[in-house]
Amino acid sequence: MNKRTVSFRMTVLFVTIFFLALVTVLLLMYIAMSRTTQMIVDDLLSLEAGEFEVIYKMRGIDGLRDMLIAESASEGTENTFYIILSPDMEVLISTDTTSFEHIIEDDRIPMEFLAGIQPGEERFVTLYNEPKREYVRLYMKKYDDGIVLEMGETMWAERMLVQMIRNIFLISSLSILFVGTIVFWNIMKRTMKGVNEITTTVSNIGRDDLVSRVPLAHRGAEIDNLAEAFNRMLERIAVLIGEMQDITNNVAHYLRTPIARIRGTAETVYFNEDSVIEEKDSIGAIIQECDRLTMMIQVMLEIASIESATGGNFEGPIDVNVILEEIFDLFLPLAESNDIRFEHEYSGEKLTILGNSTMLLGAVANLVDNAVKFTPPNGSVIVRSRMVDGMAEISVSDTGNGISREDRPHIFEKFYRGGDVGDTVGNGLGLSFVQAVARRYNGMVRIDDTEATGTTFTLVFPLLTEHEE
Repeated sequence: MNKRTVSFRMTVLFVTIFFLALVTVLLLMYIAMSRTTQMIVDDLLSLEAGEFEVIYKMRGIDGLRDMLIAESASEGTENTFYIILSPDMEVLISTDTTSFEHIIEDDRIPMEFLAGIQPGEERFVTLYNEPKREYVRLYMKKYDDGIVLEMGETMWAERMLVQMIRNIFLISSLSILFVGTIVFWNIMKRTMKGVNEITTTVSNIGRDDLVSRVPLAHRGAEIDNLAEAFNRMLERIAVLIGEMQDITNNVAHYLRTPIARIRGTAETVYFNEDSVIEEKDSIGAIIQECDRLTMMIQVMLEIASIESATGGNFEGPIDVNVILEEIFDLFLPLAESNDIRFEHEYSGEKLTILGNSTMLLGAVANLVDNAVKFTPPNGSVIVRSRMVDGMAEISVSDTGNGISREDRPHIFEKFYRGGDVGDTVGNGLGLSFVQAVARRYNGMVRIDDTEATGTTFTLVFPLLTEHEE
């Protein structure tokens, strides 16, 4: 699953908040500008009506007619109209209203807008002129002698001004948003650089690189404090692992020494010609147990070394097929002596992995040794290698009795031995060693459930690319 980074999430959050703020500001600005322009238009209409009233009082209705006709011609009949109504609401004067016919009824503004108008009162109404797709601001005033002045003026110029300012603001804001997103993304990348370095260090530790530390580079108090705390934790872990390794080595050393002495004493007695036969049998058993204990201690040390990543670091590219060829040559005589057919099927492709050849040889040898030990005469053991989905697979199959369902969850536990192993010699550490080697090199080991009989163990390791080789 592809996880989204914190930088990506924070950038998306920034863009979302900025976009919502932009929309809110744009909406508020549009409302404020629309109201302001409407107020300006109303003031101009009211001022113009005052001038007409003065003309009416000085020159009478004829003088007002001449004035309105001249004003209509000056402003344009498609932009404005003037109507004078008598006190009985009869049309006395009317300029060309052709462009406003969809909002004019009976050569006047609809009477509903004049209902109850009082002398000296001014009224304003905005209507939408559908054919011309523009708003018209209407003005009505009743003079003291009862005549009514009606005016209408398109608001396209004001609307265009509002739209132009809105577009400029929108384009500017989107440009700021685009640049801001890039800048914010880079800031977040720089901020998260320290966290990424900690992640890289953790990944290196996961690959057994316990000496890695997070570099301190003054990336802010929070990041630096986190890096310092993480480095202190690593130092403490390294000390604890070292102490555990010392304890393990000391225990192994103090066990090996008395075991070696017991074995040496037993050998002396065993090869003494004066020893009786019964004594030799008992001493021979003691020697075998000493050898088994010594081998067990050695395997435990190797597993501890692999799991704690404190073992030798002789890593490099390994040709899987070369390792399997050595295994085949090593175990072929043993298999033939047990009347077991030992075969191999190597991949036709070169399978190169990163690892320690001695460890890998030991892991595969453990699997083959188990297969030979638990396969009856006339059975078979097959070692295979192949490439699957960019991984190298090494499988060891046998035709033995298989492993019971009850034992399978525990077979990789240290010292665990299944209930059906009988008298077969073993210490219960071989598969633990195999699993430790697989994990050391980012691989895995599994037991195949599909076999009807016998057992198949499969080791899986990541392949090296040509560049890594």
